[in-house]
Order: sequence, then structure tokens, then C-alpha cells
Amino acid sequence: MEFTANIVLFVPLGLFWFILAPRGWRWHGPLVAFALSVLIELAQHVLLPQRVASPYDVVANGSGALVGMLVAWGALWWREKGRRRQGHFRDAAVAHPPSSRRRPEG
Repeated sequence: MEFTANIVLFVPLGLFWFILAPRGWRWHGPLVAFALSVLIELAQHVLLPQRVASPYDVVANGSGALVGMLVAWGALWWREKGRRRQGHFRDAAVAHPPSSRRRPEG
């Protein structure tokens, strides 16, 4: 249960990192989450001796950021695909406006 909670906790970080970061930095989200998770676990180990620092938490947090990044990538890809499709239909309508079509004779 805790492993899943750690994944879910870092999904927004990966999602928002991918959306808000400049294009060249988008794919660094899971690495940033991994580094942040390592820092959290080290601080927990040093400052909270009653807690147990776990490498599984680092893996779960990095995985959550990766999931968030993939969700954001998929959403942006889907949006661009829709925009391209709308542009294609719009271009086709401009290339062949209804008034330029010939009416059948007879």
C-alpha cells in the first residue's frame, strides 16, 4: 500500500514538470524526481532516526514521476493530433470552397 502511495504522490511532479519545463528539459522529470527522492530519504535517515529510509521509496517516487510524465506526453500528443486533424479539414475546406464546385448539368 505504501509503495503505491509513493507512486501516486510523485505522479503530479512528473506531469507538471513535463508540461511546464522547456522542451529540452521535459524528459529530465524522472531524474529530478529521483534526485529529490534521494534527498528526502537522506534527510529522513539523518533527521528522523525513528523512520526508516528505503530504496524502495526512491524507486516508487521515480516511477510515479515517470508515469506522470508519460500521461502528460500522451495528453499533449493527443491534443496536437487533434489540432493537426482540424487543420487538415480546415485546409481542405479552403482548397475546395462550396461555391467553386461545379453543379451537375442536366
